[in-house]
Amino acid sequence: MADVRVRTENERPAPVVRKELPPAPPVRLTPVGRLHRAVLRIDAATPFSRDRAVDVLRAYSILGVVLGHWLVSAVVLRAGGHLGGDSPLRHLPALTPVTWLLQPLALFFFVGGWVGSQSYDSAVVNGVRYRTWLALRLRQLIRPTSVLLGVWALVLIGLALEGVAFETSRTLLRLAVSPLWFLCVYAVITAATPLIRRCGAGRLVLVAFALVGAADLVRGLVGDLEWVGSLRWLNVLTGWLVPYALGVFRAAGGLSRRRHGVGMLVFWSGRSDRPGALV
Repeated sequence: MADVRVRTENERPAPVVRKELPPAPPVRLTPVGRLHRAVLRIDAATPFSRDRAVDVLRAYSILGVVLGHWLVSAVVLRAGGHLGGDSPLRHLPALTPVTWLLQPLALFFFVGGWVGSQSYDSAVVNGVRYRTWLALRLRQLIRPTSVLLGVWALVLIGLALEGVAFETSRTLLRLAVSPLWFLCVYAVITAATPLIRRCGAGRLVLVAFALVGAADLVRGLVGDLEWVGSLRWLNVLTGWLVPYALGVFRAAGGLSRRRHGVGMLVFWSGRSDRPGALV
C-alpha cells in the first residue's frame, strides 16, 4: 500500500504558476462597424416613447431639401453688375442623378402626418382642445420661419442703405424665401388632421390619388388651357395630401411591412418634390 503524505498545518502549498497571456490586439473597427456601434449606443439611450425611425426620416427629408435646393440655386454676376439666379445643373449636368435622391419632400409630409396623428392622439387623451393643439403644432413652423424672415429683412435693409441694385436684392430674397412655399400647404393639411382621421386615412389616400390622376389626365387630353391650368393648384393640395394621409395611416398601424416602406422610398425619391410630376 502506498504511503499517503499528510500536509501539516505549517506547511504551505506550492505556489501556482500562472502563465500570463499576451495582451489581445486592439480591435480595429471598420467604418461600418463604428456606425453600427454608434447606432446601438443611440438605441440604448433612446426612451421607449421615442421612435428613432421618425427622427431618421425627418433628418433625411430636411437634409435632402437643403442639398436639393443648393444644387439648383446659385447666384451669378450679370452684365449689368447685379446678381442674378442660375442653376448649377446647367453647368454640371452630371450631378442631375443626385437630385433624384435629394427630393424627399414627400417624406417630410409623411413624417408630419405620422407625428401629427400621434400628437393629436396624445392631445385627445390629455383633454387638450383642438385649437390649442393646432396652435402648438403651427408654432413649431412659425418660430424658425419668423427668425429666417427677420434676418433677411435686416439683410435687405442693409443692402438698400448701401445702395445695392434692386435686382440683386430681389434675387437673394427669392432664393431665400421661395423654398418656404410648402409650409403653407403643410399648415393647411396639418389643420385637417382630425378630419383625415375621421374620414379614414387609407380611403382618403385613394381618393386624393384618384383626383390627382384625373386632373393630369384632363390636362393631357385637352392641353394647357386656362381653366385646366387652374387645376394644378388643386393638385398641389391633393398631391401633398397623399403622403400626409399615408403618415396618418402609418400612425394607425398601417404600412407595417418592410416592403411598404421600401416601395414608398423608391417611388418618392424620384418624384416627390414636384407636385406637377407626381401629381
